[in-house]
Parts: sequence; structure tokens; C-alpha cells
Amino acid sequence: DSEIVRLRRIRTEFIENLSHELRTPVTAIGLIAELLAADMKGSPATGAGAVAPKVRERILQLESESIHLGQMINELLDLARIESGEGMHRNDEIDVAVIVRSAVDRLAPFAAQAKVGVKIESPQSVKLAPRGNLSRLSQVVVNLLHNAIKFSSASSAVEVRVTPPTTNHANARIIVIDHGVGIARADLDRVFERFFIADRARSKGGGTGLGLSIARHIVEAHGGDISAISTLGEGSTFTITLPSR
Repeated sequence: DSEIVRLRRIRTEFIENLSHELRTPVTAIGLIAELLAADMKGSPATGAGAVAPKVRERILQLESESIHLGQMINELLDLARIESGEGMHRNDEIDVAVIVRSAVDRLAPFAAQAKVGVKIESPQSVKLAPRGNLSRLSQVVVNLLHNAIKFSSASSAVEVRVTPPTTNHANARIIVIDHGVGIARADLDRVFERFFIADRARSKGGGTGLGLSIARHIVEAHGGDISAISTLGEGSTFTITLPSR
């Protein structure tokens, strides 16, 4: 066990060092792309000083890819820290109803821009006896809700339900339901794998393939479980189950 811990620490340190080395040039590239995009937007569409359409397209692509690369570096570092247990053990009071409402409020502008409604079905408070890492659990719910909005069609609605523990069921559940593009059966078993990007994500501009893997590690570190069911063309349901005692 001590050897496994040592190897995990070495891996985490390697990823941290690599991430820091990569972050400086990636930040510089992103800043240059941002400045070029700003200059381009201030230039005339035609005539003297106009930027050729092909150049405009490449500048915007450079800006987009630099943002994506920066996000991947951050999430890779985040995953390495979570897998090593770094910063996971906290003693926060966990109220899943509050976590859900906070996530919905945080993503309200994104939902409005996407023209997707968000419906909450939850008691006022669902506190768990085990304490944990409030920030990390909030990160999971924000990730699932962001995905649900992203993959929903305009004018549809995402549903977020909080199910409190009962006499017959000792766990609390957070359920995120969308009525979007859905996930192919072949992809469904792999959505929580590192670096796996489902077809639906590729159609929306891809992603890092790390968000759901990070979510799984966080939930499991709290003694819980995360699962997904989906029908292609009809939508997806992600369920977080957390022990209440």
C-alpha cells in the first residue's frame, strides 16, 4: 500500500510539474489569440484594413483551441489531485438541496443563453450526516447540469430532482434529466472513462473527456455512486447517490 501511495504521489507531482510548464506558453498563446480577435473585431469588414475571411476564421479557431487546451491542462491537474486524495478530505456540512439550488443559480445565464429551462423538484433542505467536501460535490452537480443544458435543444427543459433518504432507502439522490440528443448505447458504458468523448460531445465541439471521470472520483470518495441511462434522440438521466448516514 505504501508503494502505491508513493507511486501515486510521483505521478501527481509529474503531472503538476508538466501542467505548470505547459500553462505558461498556453496562456501566452491564448492572450495573443485574444488580442488578435479583438483587433479583428475592430477592423472594417471590407476595404482598406479589412481582415480576410480565412484569416478571421483561423484567428477565432486559434482562440477557441487555446481555451480548450487550457481547460484540458486544468482538468488533468484536477483529476490527478483528486485521484491522489489531495484536498478531498474536508469537514463541510453537506446539504444536497442547497448544492442543487446554488448550481442552478450559477448556470442560469448559460441556460438563458441556450434558451433551455431548468426545473427543480426538491425539499428545502436535505442534509447528510456524513460531512465532506462541499466545493467538490458542488463541482459535480455543476458539471452534470452544464452538460444537460449544453446537450438540450432550445425551448426544452432540464429537470433536477433531489430525493431525500427514506425509511426504506438510506441514500439521498440528485437526478439530472435532459431531453436532448441522448447518448449512444455503445458510448454509455464508457462515459465515465478518462479522455472518452461521446459522439454527442463531438457534435457540440468536443470537450476534454475528463469532466465525468472527475465527477465519478469525487462521488466515490464520498461513499456514493454516479450512473447514467440514456436513449439516443430522447435524452439522458444522470443519478448521484450519496449515503445519508
